Amino acid sequence: MEDKTDLMAMSPEGYTVAAAYLSAGTAALAARSLKMDTIEFSKHLRDPKVKAYIDQAYLDSGYRNRVALGKVMDSIIDKKMEELEEAEIGSSKDILDIMQVAHKMRMEEMKAMVEYEKLHKAPEIQNQTNVQINEGMGEGNYGRLMSQLLGKDTIEGK
Repeated sequence: MEDKTDLMAMSPEGYTVAAAYLSAGTAALAARSLKMDTIEFSKHLRDPKVKAYIDQAYLDSGYRNRVALGKVMDSIIDKKMEELEEAEIGSSKDILDIMQVAHKMRMEEMKAMVEYEKLHKAPEIQNQTNVQINEGMGEGNYGRLMSQLLGKDTIEGK
């Protein structure tokens, strides 16, 4: 059972669309399975919350999951180590090549995670210029003050 804290806040329709898309694989097949118009289904798919949910589900499944990928790489390295021990001859170059590939994959994954975080981080305002346009003198204290300062007749109410 999935932990409720891991679920994204999304409409029930969003969950239904996401589940249908993940099981069917294409928008057309998923829309047909839900008896929805493909255009309407595609609108739901473009919702940022639905899109993020589908992306996360995709990254958490199969060998795309970094834990599963790490386990596979560990088993390959273990198998290669056993082969070297059994043969009692050979070079450690094979192991080093595999470990180099694993390290490169991990570094690329970390780089991608940093880029992903940068994309989803709220933009910081570097420079901001605010402009205020006051049409006429207005009413109230400000309008009366400006009229007096400029020597114009005061606004009614004085």
